[in-house]
Amino acid sequence: MYRLNNVHTERIEMRAWKGTGIRIGEEWITVKLHGDEIVFEETTEPMTDDGSELARLMRQSRPDLFRPHHNVYKEHELTLKTGDLNRVKRAWTYIYSHGCTGKQSPF
Repeated sequence: MYRLNNVHTERIEMRAWKGTGIRIGEEWITVKLHGDEIVFEETTEPMTDDGSELARLMRQSRPDLFRPHHNVYKEHELTLKTGDLNRVKRAWTYIYSHGCTGKQSPF
């Protein structure tokens, strides 16, 4: 879940990338979000215990893998599988002109 009202809007960084090597032909945009409060949170699902010997051993050594985890971040980098930086910029402008307010950075 993104908390876009907590983002310092003047610190949003967008960058276009083009793949090289085995990623040649790929394009993507990264959007870096920063805030002094939570800007992104996620819950990861636990591993599935299939009843196997391996799962039993893993449960003994790493029981935390079999519980969901909730993580929160004050910084997050979003990766978008597009090379159209202008379109991404227009979308973020639209978001912050139609409801989201963001925050001013204390810097």
